[in-house]
Amino acid sequence: MKLIVNKIVFILMMLVSFEGVFSQTNPPPPPSPPPGDVPVDGGVWFMLVVGIVFGYYSIRYIYKNKRSSI
Repeated sequence: MKLIVNKIVFILMMLVSFEGVFSQTNPPPPPSPPPGDVPVDGGVWFMLVVGIVFGYYSIRYIYKNKRSSI
């Protein structure tokens, strides 16, 4: 008799433990919409000026070193 009760308890415990594994959760909320148009501010112009100045000095440095090595 005790063996049957143990089997029933075991089967019930297994059924209860599998309920959490197969249960379905709520889906996540949808993502927020992307922001609208973002204005281009002064940082782009600053980077453009820095790039031009860096390019000028780099080219000047290369030509200066070529003339001195000849």
